[in-house]
Amino acid sequence: KQATMKLGFPQQLKYKLKNDEDTILNQGKLFTLPRTVTVEKLLTNSGHLMESRPSLGTSRPSTIPATVISGLLTYFDSFLPTLLLYPAERPQYRSIRGKYVVG
Repeated sequence: KQATMKLGFPQQLKYKLKNDEDTILNQGKLFTLPRTVTVEKLLTNSGHLMESRPSLGTSRPSTIPATVISGLLTYFDSFLPTLLLYPAERPQYRSIRGKYVVG
């Protein structure tokens, strides 16, 4: 049996994602890159929120956010070009990645 996890999304996020989908797929517009708010910044801010909350039975709660953030960033970087971007966004991604990533 395959393990699954359900994530709840706030209604505001669903609305934002639907608008972005319409902008990209139906209007043919792309967002300007690079963005000022990055995935790394969003995850780091979430990590600070996790650190400020009481421990949920862990002995070292301050080490969990950095580990989780690192793993999520790795997965994000791996899945972005093939699973997370619309096909229309992929050429723009390759162009930007070529300017900022060396090696």
